[in-house]
Amino acid sequence: MKLTKFRIKNYKSIADSGDCYFADKFTILAGKNESGKTSILEALADFHVDKKIAPDKKRTKSSDEEIPTIVVSFDSTKDEVMKFAEEHNLKLKTSKDKIKFDIQKSSDTNQYSIHNLDGLTFDEVKKTAEEVLAEVQEKIKELPVNLTTELSNKDIVAITQKITQWISQDKFVNSSNNWQAMQSKDKEFFQEIIKILEEHTLLPSKQFIKKFIEKRLPNFILFSSFESAFPDSIKAAELKKNEWANDLEKISKFSIDKILHPDIQTQYNHQGEINIEFSEKFDKYWKQDKIKLQVNKNGEIIYFWIEENGTSYKPSQRSKGQQWYLSFYIKIIARISEELDNVILIDEPGLYLHARAQKDILKVLNDHNLNYPVVFSTHSPYLITEEKLGDIRLVEKNNGETIINNKVWAKVFDGETLTPILTAIGLGINDSITNLDQKNNIVAEGIEETFYLRAYYKLCSKPESPRINIISGGGTSNNMGKIGAILDGWGCQVVYIFDNDNAGKKGKKELVKLGVLPEQITMISEEDDEMTIDLLSTGDFKKFVLENEKEDVTKNSTYIKDNKLEKVLCARKFLNKVNKNEVSLSKESKDKIDSFFSKVNF
Repeated sequence: MKLTKFRIKNYKSIADSGDCYFADKFTILAGKNESGKTSILEALADFHVDKKIAPDKKRTKSSDEEIPTIVVSFDSTKDEVMKFAEEHNLKLKTSKDKIKFDIQKSSDTNQYSIHNLDGLTFDEVKKTAEEVLAEVQEKIKELPVNLTTELSNKDIVAITQKITQWISQDKFVNSSNNWQAMQSKDKEFFQEIIKILEEHTLLPSKQFIKKFIEKRLPNFILFSSFESAFPDSIKAAELKKNEWANDLEKISKFSIDKILHPDIQTQYNHQGEINIEFSEKFDKYWKQDKIKLQVNKNGEIIYFWIEENGTSYKPSQRSKGQQWYLSFYIKIIARISEELDNVILIDEPGLYLHARAQKDILKVLNDHNLNYPVVFSTHSPYLITEEKLGDIRLVEKNNGETIINNKVWAKVFDGETLTPILTAIGLGINDSITNLDQKNNIVAEGIEETFYLRAYYKLCSKPESPRINIISGGGTSNNMGKIGAILDGWGCQVVYIFDNDNAGKKGKKELVKLGVLPEQITMISEEDDEMTIDLLSTGDFKKFVLENEKEDVTKNSTYIKDNKLEKVLCARKFLNKVNKNEVSLSKESKDKIDSFFSKVNF
């Protein structure tokens, strides 16, 4: 059963987050500090079966009726649901091959309920409260002699009254207190009463949710800090119950039994084996220093060491960043490696790490199989990849209320929210000038034009066209000239492309003054005020960029300007679609694009 989305209401700074869809692998909550990213993760953590939504989580501005509520949505197949029903003796019907439903948890009861069923129906038939009570009373008459001698009639009447109350109020659902209240010296007898109550007071839908919570609800595990650093040492007597030792067993060949083995040779050989494995594993994911991780048992103490340049250090003696990363690696991979349904929530990973180490975090997560989503918050561009803009959920505040936007290219209230995303895109596009494997190069005006031109080049008809590298010129003719000069110095051929607007015409003149030959400069179109985005027909623009074919568009560039859309993000999204072969252009667009590339002369 797959998680599809979540929604949070009346929780801290969140009035209503709206539906936030999980990405396939990583869901990245990107936004400024104090935008509410941590509150979102805390709300998801409160959805965990062993957690309660505390009273202080209620939104300050909410009324008494508005209680904190968290909803997580699931998709499943008919076969999967029917197998689950059969395993747990549940009576339900399915009308579709694809099943959808929501599981809700609210702070008033901290219980779960099922809503918005699509393709799943229950036969909600039950006995009346009076019928159930009569059945229970008949069962009480069967009390064993040894129990009736120890229970007074008053006790039996009290138990009966309590059961009546639960039935009438329909409260006998997911309540361990109810069972504890009925326990006596003969538990088996009272379990029979419990069975009667569950059969007749739990509706089939409640039976389903009860079993679903017990058996299939994922764990929601929040890592808000990694201050619990890797220990310098652990006492041998405490090793089997130690959290770190057990996590090490999950992610490596480390064996508590072998390290504690009474045979010294077995201990020694095991230490050598795991020291080699530790070092190889961590070396793969920590590129900042050449270090080795080592374990050594001395007497009744197991010591952990980090060796660097031939010197051994305690973990506590290393940098904050190295300690944090080691802690992160072991804890996160241990949870991912468990044969459990774990949704991993990480708040601001990499605060203590520099850029390269932050990118190593993504490698750690990418290299391990994820059955359920990893959700992490960040305002760092180094934890955002320009190819995966679809994984980003923008988090921002509007009038003090936290909102989540599923599309990074939509209009935002605070432009600074996009800073890490735009920075990440800029970092990524700069790689093109350092990875030159093509002799022929186009220098475009800016990042937006670069993305569209890269997409167009993939889509154009080019049977005899040379391979072309398309590079961002940094937004000004001066920068374009400098980049072109560097490329020319490397023996590359260079063509400069401008939009045919006033800025583009001015830029062309300035480049000529800098000594660029006029034949090296090409305008995107012969038509005045035509821009790179305008090579797409309005139909293709609405379909593949706006993703809304009902919009009224007369000119693509004008629509983006008038609606204050983020140009770079729109362009990156279009390129991503092209890279995934999700774009099939109309003849009008193809003809314009082919006409443009036919003019580009190296």
